[in-house]
Amino acid sequence: MNWKRARRPEQIAVRRNSILQAAHSLFREKEYEKISLNEIARVAGINKANVYRYFSSKEEIFLAKFESEFNSFARSLIKNLSDLRAKSSAKRVCQIWLDTTLERPALLDLMPQLSLSLEKNSSVEKIVQFKRGLHEQMSDVVCEFVRVYPGLSVEQWGEVFEHAGSMMSGLWPQSNPGDSVVEAMTRLDLQPWEFRPRMERVLLMLIQGIQANNKE
Repeated sequence: MNWKRARRPEQIAVRRNSILQAAHSLFREKEYEKISLNEIARVAGINKANVYRYFSSKEEIFLAKFESEFNSFARSLIKNLSDLRAKSSAKRVCQIWLDTTLERPALLDLMPQLSLSLEKNSSVEKIVQFKRGLHEQMSDVVCEFVRVYPGLSVEQWGEVFEHAGSMMSGLWPQSNPGDSVVEAMTRLDLQPWEFRPRMERVLLMLIQGIQANNKE
């Protein structure tokens, strides 16, 4: 392979994108933990040493993927909420929220990895950049939440959004267990949790709980 180092911004963007696309392709086929940096480099058509010119670790690659998925989710959620009239029901807002979330299973698959791996093994500079971008996107979403359901303030909707992310991170993998867990649960005559109905109840309880505290 005749590898030439990318020097111009557009060349760097192309190389970064090829690495991200390789990671995306592998993530569709296997679990995060089973993907190696060597595999990403192979699929991207470059050697591992050159990957380090653009990302310092596998975790930074998937942190960038998480950011891309979240940005796409936030834009779609804002668009979908914009179709609602002001002062819609909390239930309808939660339904739109979950509809939009479930369109992006890759984002849900990465959520449990965010604090366990992606942020822990990324540079401080990357984490600052990531969290700044995430905060900006969350602020835009929260403003739209307030418009369609003004029963909660900006700060309170922000609290709901943060708690919801934590709950999704735990509930999604429990609703989508591996083959061994499914077999074990079958022997015990148990069923995996259903993500959507449970998460909808959680969201409504969060909203209603915060509203109840406002009235005390």
